[in-house]
Amino acid sequence: MNNFGFLQSEWPQLFADAQKAEGLVIPDPRATCFYARRTLELTVAWLSTKAIPPSSSHTRTISALSYMNRLSKTQLARKYLSKPS
Repeated sequence: MNNFGFLQSEWPQLFADAQKAEGLVIPDPRATCFYARRTLELTVAWLSTKAIPPSSSHTRTISALSYMNRLSKTQLARKYLSKPS
């Protein structure tokens, strides 16, 4: 069984690591954790270089992205959920 076949054509390295993680679930759970984490780290690295616009280079860490997401939600909540004056 393979849940990650969709990765094979565009991201062969992610596919290989995800497939290893999936295949080792029963025989070696620790190895599964290693390959799952590696797959996630490679994905985040790709996102930080390809999917995030260059103008936001200061938000390349997960904690910074998380902070920006919370900040945006807070600003939206204040704007749309505040009581009318």
